[in-house]
Amino acid sequence: RAVMDDSFQSSMNHPNQLELAKLLIDYIPCAERVRFLKTGTEATLAAVRLARQITGRPYVARHGYHGWADIWLLPENRNWNMEAVLPRITCPLQIIQGENDEYGTLAQVEAIVAGSSGRTETLIIPGCAHSPHLQAPEATLSGMAAFIRSLCS
Repeated sequence: RAVMDDSFQSSMNHPNQLELAKLLIDYIPCAERVRFLKTGTEATLAAVRLARQITGRPYVARHGYHGWADIWLLPENRNWNMEAVLPRITCPLQIIQGENDEYGTLAQVEAIVAGSSGRTETLIIPGCAHSPHLQAPEATLSGMAAFIRSLCS
């Protein structure tokens, strides 16, 4: 409980992580270094980046599902953009984004609103990052419910 209260889920290493890393290196003879990551996708992306850097090859063979986010690291996908197909979207859209989203920008939200043919509504959650449904569930659900109610009237 004390460790949970003094959470180590951040980009900075917690003293407990440093202690565990030393124990792992001592326990696992071939381990020279330890890196703690927050999610499986983050770990997969780190492994893919490392493999590409070491081999100099852009592609990595893999089996099974190992996350989807590495698709955006491929050179041919760097300029991918969906704005050309937005006019084909005619259904009502509610775009929800955290004000401080580290992966998306408000310009992207504005482009969706400008490019879509149907009714659009934005819900920008103040003080929230990339996961409004986790970081601000009450504001997110309240906004979603209001949008859905507006469709029914």
